[in-house]
Amino acid sequence: MTIVKGLPSFYITINPADVFNPVVKFLAGSEIDVDHLLPEHVPSYLEQSILVTKNPFVASKFFNIYMKSFIKNILGFDPQNSNTEGILGTVSGYYGCIEAQGRTLHCHMLVWLDGALNCEKIRDKVQAGDVEFQRRLIEFLDDTISNEIPPLPPVAQNVASSVHHPCSVRGLNSENFGNPETAVQEDLHNLVKNCQSHQHTVTCYKYWKGPPEPKECRFDLGDH
Repeated sequence: MTIVKGLPSFYITINPADVFNPVVKFLAGSEIDVDHLLPEHVPSYLEQSILVTKNPFVASKFFNIYMKSFIKNILGFDPQNSNTEGILGTVSGYYGCIEAQGRTLHCHMLVWLDGALNCEKIRDKVQAGDVEFQRRLIEFLDDTISNEIPPLPPVAQNVASSVHHPCSVRGLNSENFGNPETAVQEDLHNLVKNCQSHQHTVTCYKYWKGPPEPKECRFDLGDH
């Protein structure tokens, strides 16, 4: 694909939270409505971890459903229709490798965008002083990639993700709130803070040789 399409535009990792997602519980046979969960039906980490460990088929089935939905709805990729567009733009191709590594299934994926310039052309246009291209490139990256936690709204709406883990509740019906915009903002804050913030683990330091060398995260990341 690199020979045919050039260097990929994005490298992304999709790590579905099967130890929290209610769809896993549903696939395992629980008679629940994943769109209208009762408090006693919301999966807990311990309960769901045991379920996934004992039933790898259900975990694999969930992962397959999740990835197909991600490719279709988030990437917007349709091999039968080249005019569809996702959040990254018009995707012309993708390639993913699935790993487990002693934990839940996750996918490392390369994504090619239709009409995207390769890295060498981007570098040449930036170094040539093309101000308009530089502006458009920064705008595209700022619109596509975020590296901050969205702030909480001034007035809390008490969305479900404020009570339960964001991955254990299914979406947000903003019509149920007096101020839909702040409800979405609160839900997004909870999701990013709980699921997209880096927290150091032993994996961060597995290449650390010990004192007197400073203990630094191998990903060069802070706690957030």
